[in-house]
Amino acid sequence: MRWMLFWVLLSSAAMAEPLVISPHRVIDVVTADWNGDGDFDRAVLIEGDEDADLRIYLSNGGEEGMALSVSRPGIAWRGAMWGTVPSLGLNAAGSLQVYSGNQSIGRNRWQETLTIAYRKGRFVVAGFTFESHDTLEPGLNKHCDVNYLAGVGLLDDVPFEVDPLPAEVTDWNPAMVPDQCAAG
Repeated sequence: MRWMLFWVLLSSAAMAEPLVISPHRVIDVVTADWNGDGDFDRAVLIEGDEDADLRIYLSNGGEEGMALSVSRPGIAWRGAMWGTVPSLGLNAAGSLQVYSGNQSIGRNRWQETLTIAYRKGRFVVAGFTFESHDTLEPGLNKHCDVNYLAGVGLLDDVPFEVDPLPAEVTDWNPAMVPDQCAAG
């Protein structure tokens, strides 16, 4: 039955109805054990209307499988071509990283990394990194890295302070990026 669409059904204790994700909308998936219960947890990056949406599921230790812990629409910019498609990863500490950027179109290339840590039963934005370079003028590079948990940042290796802002992922918005890290 080729005409049939297969759906991934992930149950959710936080929602009244089951959450259905069409497989063709899934951009990337990362598996880890963020809640430390010995079972796999999953982060799924999904094509949204214009951006990419993030859903994080935690194992609940029972036969039910996983429950939705975080649903954050529009977490990352999404282009339509290779080099503009967002992705997920894990850093050395096991925190989730959401990558977005433009590495293929025009002269201004950039990448953002949002680092999400699991702390005290919730997912918080622990860090933000922005890198850019101009393909026609190699000297026009920018590297900005912010650690919200420590309240420090680096702009091209020059330190600066930021308010410690471990915002929950659901509350994150681009206005929380320090001016030093703004694109431009």
